[in-house]
Amino acid sequence: MLVQPITLVGHNIWKMKCPILCRHLDELGLKDELQELVSGFLDTESLARDNLKGKDIKKFSQQDLSKMLLKKTYPGHNTLEAVKNLQELYQTLLPAQEKHLFSLVQLEAHMSLQPLVLAMAVTKPSAQTLAQQGISFETLKQAYQKDPKKGLKHLLRHLGNELGPNKLSTTIRHTQAFFLSKLAH
Repeated sequence: MLVQPITLVGHNIWKMKCPILCRHLDELGLKDELQELVSGFLDTESLARDNLKGKDIKKFSQQDLSKMLLKKTYPGHNTLEAVKNLQELYQTLLPAQEKHLFSLVQLEAHMSLQPLVLAMAVTKPSAQTLAQQGISFETLKQAYQKDPKKGLKHLLRHLGNELGPNKLSTTIRHTQAFFLSKLAH
């Protein structure tokens, strides 16, 4: 029996692996079970990028970090050894992990925001910030529909410090334009 809370740890899982996992589990009708078992996810790539900021590091793949931080060759063709390698990387990067934890709700919010990212209404970093706050595409859409002029501004006003006033203003303007064009049809 698994002891909760369980955190799934992986490298580059925020952008790549978890959306795929979530989509497949949803197709199989198992997403609710995942949510019951897993309290959150932790992406060691974003953890490494944050913890190693200011260092002369250009690549953050698990292979490169393994070579640089652990002085080891990444055992890519041996799954068990790759997991052990990830565990060593995680232990090396341990400080400040809380801000790199994310929940299934945040992951789903991030996935839902991709149409805005693809339409260039929201930047990738802004989408990440919105998702970390649990703000989904549907939440933005409802705020816009409730009040097309001020709904998004009211919803996102607390993100001024996170995004900065200029990026926040741009995000609101571009999101309003996106919904205006999509909902007018």
